[in-house]
Amino acid sequence: MIITRNWLNEWINLEDLSNKEIYKALDNIGLEVDSMTELIIPSKIVVGYVKECVKHPDANKLSITKVDIGGSIVQIVCGAKNVRAGLFVPVALIGSSFGDFKIVKTELRGEESSGMICSSKELGLPDINDGILELDSSIGELVVGKELKEYSLLNDTVYEIELTANRGDCLSIYGVARDLATYLKKELLEFEKIESQDKKGIGRILEINSENIDSKLCFRVFESSDEVRPDLNIKLKNMLVGNTLSNDVRDIVKYVSHSTGVLFKVYSVTNMLQDDNKTIKFDIKKNKFGMDSVFLNNKEISTIGIYSDKFEASIEDRLFVLQSSYTNPDLISKLVYENKLKISDDQFYRSSRGTEYRTGYAQDFFHYIVFNESIKWYSGEERIEPSVNRHTIDVNLKKVRSLIGQEIDKGTIISILKSLQFEIELSKSNEDFAVNVPIFRNDIKNIQDITEEIIRIVGIDNIDSNALEFKEKNRINSAMLNFHKTNSFRSKATSNGFFENLSFVFTDKTILEKYSFDLLDKKFELLNPISSELNTLRSTILINLLQSAKNNTNIGKKSIKLFEIGKTFNQNRDEFTKISFIFSGKRDSENVSNHGKPQDISFFEFAKKISSVIGDFEIKKTRDINKDFFNPYEYGEIFQNGEKIGIISKLGISVQKDFDLGTTYVCECDFTKIQYSKINAQNYSKFQLNTRELSLLVPSDMAYENIKTSIAKINIPSLIDFYPVDLYRSDELENKLSISIKFEIQSNDKTLRVEEIDDIMNTILKTLKADLNIDLR
Repeated sequence: MIITRNWLNEWINLEDLSNKEIYKALDNIGLEVDSMTELIIPSKIVVGYVKECVKHPDANKLSITKVDIGGSIVQIVCGAKNVRAGLFVPVALIGSSFGDFKIVKTELRGEESSGMICSSKELGLPDINDGILELDSSIGELVVGKELKEYSLLNDTVYEIELTANRGDCLSIYGVARDLATYLKKELLEFEKIESQDKKGIGRILEINSENIDSKLCFRVFESSDEVRPDLNIKLKNMLVGNTLSNDVRDIVKYVSHSTGVLFKVYSVTNMLQDDNKTIKFDIKKNKFGMDSVFLNNKEISTIGIYSDKFEASIEDRLFVLQSSYTNPDLISKLVYENKLKISDDQFYRSSRGTEYRTGYAQDFFHYIVFNESIKWYSGEERIEPSVNRHTIDVNLKKVRSLIGQEIDKGTIISILKSLQFEIELSKSNEDFAVNVPIFRNDIKNIQDITEEIIRIVGIDNIDSNALEFKEKNRINSAMLNFHKTNSFRSKATSNGFFENLSFVFTDKTILEKYSFDLLDKKFELLNPISSELNTLRSTILINLLQSAKNNTNIGKKSIKLFEIGKTFNQNRDEFTKISFIFSGKRDSENVSNHGKPQDISFFEFAKKISSVIGDFEIKKTRDINKDFFNPYEYGEIFQNGEKIGIISKLGISVQKDFDLGTTYVCECDFTKIQYSKINAQNYSKFQLNTRELSLLVPSDMAYENIKTSIAKINIPSLIDFYPVDLYRSDELENKLSISIKFEIQSNDKTLRVEEIDDIMNTILKTLKADLNIDLR
């Protein structure tokens, strides 16, 4: 945002402040000044009046002028195309200088030239027009011979302010002046409201119909007997703040918008009238994107808050419709985003951040700026003012003071807020009141925002510093426990040879569909994905691990062990944390122990490595298998303490081919369900550990789970553990197989005798016979 000292002076009297004091004041109230540039016209540059102008006899592009410089008339040879008699112009007298360039008396093509008629650029001002600068009375009374450095409007100071996106209220001179006036305890200046001079009513030209719109609009009509052009003051200020010039009514619109913060559009009545119609009928309604728009003859001619050049007035027009508007910044931003519209014009930049709400007041200012005898304003106006629910915040003074860290009296707080145009509703309580937030402050949401406004104006440097107070809190909470759990499992995984993989939570929707993984519900899909390969949220981390494994294979890796802890999402976009593993290729690298020929990883070796990371678990068979992705013959569900926490499986052969991988095993668990607790120390037995093995003949289709359950229910105190150690299949056994189970037996109280151990084993055999009809091999 760019402002100038002279422009601020139109809204607040800053005559008693230096440029540096204004700079500091802006910084203090949070309007950080990025740069300050002082424009000073050099000495011996005076107002001149061109009395005569004739073509140079020996040069087609030169003119010979007689210029009154006050007290004398001098001859100056000028090459500007726009030089002519009757102009007031800036004249550099003999002896004046522009840096190293000094003006001297000279002769051009045989004609004497005593001075130079200057362009705006030569004076150190913006390049306002081609040729010399044409002075007019907008900068003050033009006195021939008076130095230009005495005209304050030509000697300005430009401040460039860094505004955050939420401060749309300061995207205007008026908005900045409002903040400064509050900080400096000054009153905002008012302009003289000019009443309409024409008895013609607006209804002769314009009819408005509106239906169900959210924007506030004001329309007026004016006509001019001459061309509507901006004066020098308007041109100069526009150029100083970066507005491009078109040399017609559009320059005035830019000036008034930058000054008041209200958006304008000027329509050409002549271009809108059709056939013999003498009246324009505007329909204000929603367009196909749900945005408030102006329609003429059922055709959209402009969208409120977005620039459009349809039927825009130009220098040839004499009859105009002036539209000022306000639209809710959150609403227009949402609609542009949802409809994926690519808009980058200055009007949308302003409307999406918030503009001033007083559309009628801004129209009065426009009337004030263009007031002259050639312009007549039609009486009346057309207004559309939908009801707006203003945000109200309950303020507790004790809370405000605690946030600030200092006592500030109630009167000062209320005075600051009122000066910033907040409305105050007092209550019976001396400590509480309600604040009605002005519509142009859409960034104010809560009491913290109100407090920030108070601190800005009081000044952070005026807040007493207090000693920092440390209070130790109980840091054992869910976030801390999850942090330690994550670090613990990362450490275990890396110590077991796995490398951590990091990937986006996004993935390719087509891959998820191909392998029958869950997809987001359509209403939760990404509106603006990063790329076509990252166009949805993942429901599994395994796809990301497979892509990383493929990348490793492509660079020659033969044993790939990866893990990742990350977020996944279900159909309703609910978030889950999972830990996933992949082991692809050889179980170890080529070395002497394997004679340079390492074997492929197996299911049980992979399961053992997973157990080393997440702890002991059980694997149970299931029929609920994603056969598009997993191998149904080496697949199981992982259980801890009777609760399912994940799956472990060999990758389907077709999937291995798709990703160009060798033998590959994967595992994915719900991270929140994995056991993680302190290991409590327990007494251990000091007596001998005894082991026994039973080789049992069981049906080939029997699950080990049945055997385990049958033995566990006996509840033998001395039976510490038991587990399968061997499987044997043979044609001689027909439809049965031999399973060898090792038993660890130990007492905490004594050394067990052989007879006691035999009794335990016999009890186990009898139970298996009774429950499952299993015998020794």
